Formats: sequence, structure tokens, C-alpha cells
Amino acid sequence: MSVPPFVSSPLYDVQTIDALLARLPRVAGPKEQETRKHLLAAKVSLLSQSAPPYAVLRAASAATGKHAQGRDTLNPDASGSNSHLLARDSDRALDLCETRCELVACYLSKAEMVLAESEALQVIAQCKKVVKLPARSSLEQDTPASHSTTTTSGPNLPPPPQTAQQSVHAARWIRAYTRALSALEEIDTQRGIGSRAERWRKMREGTMAKR
Repeated sequence: MSVPPFVSSPLYDVQTIDALLARLPRVAGPKEQETRKHLLAAKVSLLSQSAPPYAVLRAASAATGKHAQGRDTLNPDASGSNSHLLARDSDRALDLCETRCELVACYLSKAEMVLAESEALQVIAQCKKVVKLPARSSLEQDTPASHSTTTTSGPNLPPPPQTAQQSVHAARWIRAYTRALSALEEIDTQRGIGSRAERWRKMREGTMAKR
């Protein structure tokens, strides 16, 4: 979806877009729904420009010495000189991921399946890279190239959080991941691709069972 031209205006930033989104009625008509979709697309564009590279996030996480079974995990509350920057970048990446989920819901409400699928797949890729890098599985052999970032097991949760902030943070990442999986399940169900829809369902249920 093309981003509205007003995004290039210096008067628009994430805070402005959030304020406009908050003013939209909860029970929205077609016009309000279209406005919401464009605002969310604009927010995704702005956040994508400022979101940190995920390789940088993983390197910063590894520098804190926090690992799980040999794979890097995100630890926004880790001790060390980079903890503040890591937490800030993590929040920014999470905001982008959650905004994409909202945009997916808008696309689904208008039966824009290709756009919804594209955003949902990006959410899954983001969640896996930030929360944890899971092992590859046989699912990759059965799905199209665009789906090659998925696995049947889903992302593994970080070690048990030590603070309330970590707990909320991890729960938000997992919620975004499962929302994207639910969307992909709905998309492939409507397309009549039952086998792939079943894979998305199993991944979602497997992730929820680990919580």
C-alpha cells in the first residue's frame, strides 16, 4: 500500500498520528476505517525509518551475556552501559510490530488479503528475530519462499523475567506474534489452503502452550 504524501510533512510524527488515531470513533464507518488504515500505514512507514536493525539489537543483547540455549534473546533490562539504548530500541521495534498488527486487522476488514499477508509475515519475522532465533524446521520445505521465515515451533520465550516490565514486554511480543499467526490462518482458510492454515494454527497454539 502506498503511504499518503502527508507523511513527508515535518508536521507529522508518530505522536501526531497516535493523537489522530485516538480521535477516531470506536464504531467507525467506511470513511473512518479508510482514514485509520492510511494513518496506520503512515505510522508503519515512520517507525520503519527509525527502527534499529535487528542485527544490532541481537548484538547488543549478546553483549550483556544473556543467552538461552546458545541463541540470543532480547533483554531490555539487562545490566551494562548499553541497557538504556537496548530498552529504547526494543520499545521502538515492538511499537512497529504492534502497529503492523493493527494494520493487518484493517486490511482483513476490507478483504485486502495480499496486503494483510505481507504485513503479518513481517510481524512474524520481527518477533522471531527480536525475541529469539528459533531453529529451522521442516515447515520451510513446504511453504513458499515468502514464508521461509516461519517454523512450526514458533519463537521461544526468554528466560523467566525478573521484573514486571520484562514480563509485560515479553507478553506484548508474544501477543503480536500470535495475532499475526491468527491472521495468516484466517487468510489461508479463506483462500481454501487448509493445510497451510492448519500449520499457522499449530504454531499459534504451540506458542501459547509455552507461556
